Amino acid sequence: MKISRLPLNAKSLAEYSKIPISFEVRSRLAIEVVNNGLGGIVLHEEPVKSPYRKDYDQLEEEGLTRWLTQFDTTNWTMFLALEGGIAVGGATVALWTPGIWMFERRKDVSVLWDIRVHPDRRRSGIGTALFSEAVEWSRGHG
Repeated sequence: MKISRLPLNAKSLAEYSKIPISFEVRSRLAIEVVNNGLGGIVLHEEPVKSPYRKDYDQLEEEGLTRWLTQFDTTNWTMFLALEGGIAVGGATVALWTPGIWMFERRKDVSVLWDIRVHPDRRRSGIGTALFSEAVEWSRGHG
């Protein structure tokens, strides 16, 4: 597997969007507040009554190219995991982007905006490798 870093543009998003992000939801995390929150919280996994498929790419008709019109992606980067020249995973990292509340007006914060691994290749270490690349890139950018 080879991981490549690409600029975020329409061409790279077209390749990236070929990697399915959909997954089956079989359980959820229930929150238990301990001692009115003073003791923290505990998460319990519980099954959902009826499993269902979740697909974030289907939320809006434009697909991932909406990122280019909704946000200033100047400081964003994308990683593609390739096997035999075929994209099997990807991650997108956003660095300081005005108007996105997750940055809390800080320029020393990055956000893992999206991560995906092809369903046939999940649980093979691709996601871990992509996450590591995102961390290293973020560290290199302060």
